[in-house]
Amino acid sequence: MSLNTFRTILVVLALLQGLSACSTTHFGTSEAEWASLTEAQRSEVIRAYNEREKLREETRLAEAQRRAKETARQEEQARETARQKRVQAEAIRRGEAGQYGDLIRVSLLGGEMRIGNKHHSFAPLSFTLASGEERAFEVISNDHKYLTYRNEIHLLYDDGLLILTSTPQSGPGEARLIFEPEWRHGKRYILSTNGPLELRGVQVTVMIVPTRPVGP
Repeated sequence: MSLNTFRTILVVLALLQGLSACSTTHFGTSEAEWASLTEAQRSEVIRAYNEREKLREETRLAEAQRRAKETARQEEQARETARQKRVQAEAIRRGEAGQYGDLIRVSLLGGEMRIGNKHHSFAPLSFTLASGEERAFEVISNDHKYLTYRNEIHLLYDDGLLILTSTPQSGPGEARLIFEPEWRHGKRYILSTNGPLELRGVQVTVMIVPTRPVGP
């Protein structure tokens, strides 16, 4: 290695180490530093800069690809989990899986909830939920003669816990009801909540739907 080449390398290394200490305007060097370089040194600075940028871009692309693969894997896993839950729910409804209490009927009536930007009474709802199932239902206002307002309520039932919420799996939910023996013959709750739905005196009845013969 010639003396001139060695000096050039030292200059380039010194410039690279000082990048964080000064503003850069020419391939990672300050205006004053760039002006002091020979053409050979400038070429070396440009080459080193381009190599750094290439490496940085390759690293960015590799990370983006890794994240995309991870996202795709998680989405596929979520779809498979949802599919398995649908299959399980259908089996529970046919009486081929699950146990007593894994299928319930939920009815909502009376009271008010936030629909649009204010509270409205709503048309009664009644539906079944199997354990592990989450379903969304449209809520329609019924307190105006000429205007109809709509909202959506999500219900999740899993392992004896019934959650009423405004969006899919939104944290703790509007209300949480834990399995009770009284569900066997139906139990009524009067719910008022502070969540997005802002339930006001809503009557919720939960009743177990037998899918197999119940012993004495």
